[in-house]
Amino acid sequence: MIRISISPASQIRRGLVFYFLLFSCVNLTVQQRDPISNFCRRWGHQSAVVDDKLYIGGGLVTYDGSSGTPQNFSNPYFIYHDLSKVASSGMPQPYANLSKNSTVPDVSGGIFWPDTINKKIYLFGGEFNGVTPWDFDLYAYDIINDEWDNMGVSRTDDVVGLSYGAGLSIPDRGEAYYYGGWMNNATDANWGDAPQIPTSYLLRYEMDTNNWSNDTGPDDIGRAEGVMVHIPAGDGGMLVYFGGIRAANDGGWEGQPMDQIILYDVLSGKSYFQNATGDVPESRRRFCAGATWTKDQSSYNM
Repeated sequence: MIRISISPASQIRRGLVFYFLLFSCVNLTVQQRDPISNFCRRWGHQSAVVDDKLYIGGGLVTYDGSSGTPQNFSNPYFIYHDLSKVASSGMPQPYANLSKNSTVPDVSGGIFWPDTINKKIYLFGGEFNGVTPWDFDLYAYDIINDEWDNMGVSRTDDVVGLSYGAGLSIPDRGEAYYYGGWMNNATDANWGDAPQIPTSYLLRYEMDTNNWSNDTGPDDIGRAEGVMVHIPAGDGGMLVYFGGIRAANDGGWEGQPMDQIILYDVLSGKSYFQNATGDVPESRRRFCAGATWTKDQSSYNM
């Protein structure tokens, strides 16, 4: 039998080497997940523009896969691009120095509601990736003070966490809207194994008073993954929704026809359907949209 004795000094040295290697691996992992230098793509995130700054938070991100197979992670970072300046790359420089602590969830498929008057951004909804969904709350980022607040939420059955719906804010009216969206086990911890369903909710949030309402939508058909824009038509403006998917009669879902436009009159609270003509695009989902109009507001382009 051969006995090998290891001195206490050797044990200490081995321990130090082990912890050094462990720290090096952890440090390398952190460096590989740098939100500026190492990410390959980001999707399902929330974004908003306030004062020529593009704010991006949450979503899923793929980091540099040069050291192995690329992996997708929840994005914990909150970054911005200064749109008024262009870097040598030809694009606005990203910055990752904004605050976001662990009390603010990392979600994908939610929405940012920008309040350009009070310099705030509200985070509504979204899906949790790989963790149990939190109880639903609304969060607000104070741009001036670089801090987050939990605004809470009305604890009623009418206001719940949703994902991949269509939303926007109207800062001049102090209002934000969210139409449709999915309910599933990534938005609700009590959902269980039931299939996800698209909703027909039209939620309205009053930013100045922190009040909610569930306004009447155009019908009781659930929809999700479409887009909605605001145009200054009429006294209070109109919400214009198109695209995405809708619930089908067989319990599944189908593409929402792109020639079927849903209009919502903000002032009267009434919804209308408008059929589009001409060169109608093919059905699509999870896409972006914007709106612009002529100076006299006689026509609108989306």
